[in-house]
Amino acid sequence: MLNIQAEENAVYRIAANKLRIYLRKRGSLLDMVYRYSKNSSQPEIIKIEEIPSHRENIISQILIKEDSKEISIKPQLPDRPIAVNLSTELRIQANYKATVYVQIPLWMQLAIMSDAGTVKLTELPSSVLSNTWLGTSETGFIAYSYKSDVFTEKKPPLKYQETYFAVPVSIDNKKSEIIVVEKLTVPTQYLFLYKKDSLYKTQPVNIIYKKDTELPQFFIEKSIQEDAEEIISYPREKTSPHMLALGESIKKIFSGI
Repeated sequence: MLNIQAEENAVYRIAANKLRIYLRKRGSLLDMVYRYSKNSSQPEIIKIEEIPSHRENIISQILIKEDSKEISIKPQLPDRPIAVNLSTELRIQANYKATVYVQIPLWMQLAIMSDAGTVKLTELPSSVLSNTWLGTSETGFIAYSYKSDVFTEKKPPLKYQETYFAVPVSIDNKKSEIIVVEKLTVPTQYLFLYKKDSLYKTQPVNIIYKKDTELPQFFIEKSIQEDAEEIISYPREKTSPHMLALGESIKKIFSGI
């Protein structure tokens, strides 16, 4: 988490991955300008002279309590599922269980603190993701689309660890033949975000391909690891840990087949 002790009329630049936010407090008015850079950055806050003009700037003005003194930036999970397109297809041999890791950009929550407490102002992705529709013309939902490498290490080699989170995906192939996985859907709205070994992670997502069934089973671990250093955020939505009651088309969406 990043915190700013907001001075009157001072301008602050916040960088996180490709997101750039510029803030200026003027009494009960908070000027916020943001855009996305071509370059990635670790999270940082610096004080600057002026908000730079840029043709891609998105400008907002937020009314706040005049006694608001501190602004915080906190990582969050995306507010929709992520359709992860794997950079290379993943083949899993028969009767074998494997755990892989995919990494996805974090969202950043902007909040302001006053004597009355903390109020969330907005959330922004640290990197722009495209929208996609998962499902059929009758059943489905809007998700974000993202292309990710697949890692087998417990600690993926992230270039910017503070702006991405890792999702462990357990794939249990109980079939008698190799299965091929090219995409996965991560239901981030049902997951915890926590920190362990300086890495943002979620609890595992599990996919089971049974021998005599075409569609796999899908479920989410009920709790996070006991040795998690810090819980950053709780699930946005509640669900049963077993998602076996899903309709056939929804099962296909979550399992990526």
